[in-house]
This record gives sequence, C-alpha cells and structure tokens, in this order.
Amino acid sequence: MTARERARARRLPGAPRPGGGEVYNPAFSVAMGGQMLRAPLTGQRLVAVFLIGCVLFNYPLLYLFNAPTAVFGVPLLYVYVFLAWLLLIALMAYVIERRREKS
Repeated sequence: MTARERARARRLPGAPRPGGGEVYNPAFSVAMGGQMLRAPLTGQRLVAVFLIGCVLFNYPLLYLFNAPTAVFGVPLLYVYVFLAWLLLIALMAYVIERRREKS
C-alpha cells in the first residue's frame, strides 16, 4: 500500500478532497459541527424553478393569455411571456444569491 492509498483510507468519507471538490455526506457534516453543505438544497430549488418555468410556458397557460387584448399597446401574450421570463430569472438569482449569503 502506497502513502497515497493510506492517506485516502484515513480520510473521512465526504471530507473535502485535496483537489477542492466536496462531496455531500450528512455524517461528515454532523462530525464537523453540524454545518450543512447547501449545494444539494440549492440544486433542488433550481430544479423547482425549472419545473415552474415548464408550467408557465406550457400550452394551457399560454392559451389563456393569447387574447386580442393589449396592455399599453403590447399584446397580452407578449406581456405574459416577458413577465414570466423575468420572474424565472429573479427566482434563479434569489436561489443562487441566497446560497452565497449563507456560505
């Protein structure tokens, strides 16, 4: 067994690797004072934002706003698409910046 293999065997599972990568392991998180790594939660929230986007840009909702109505001279469908897109960008920014604040 080489020195490198012995060092790898001593390292706790989920401990930060020398290359900088981190692996989520709840047991290691508790062993390190209860600090949780927030990457998995952030990923789950981003998946939720993606699913919200899928619903917002799906046919039934787009059909509801496809009416011959204008808001300040702009068709209602265009206003809806722009505002939904803006909402998704704001949600993604909030999720990502919230993670940075907590770190």
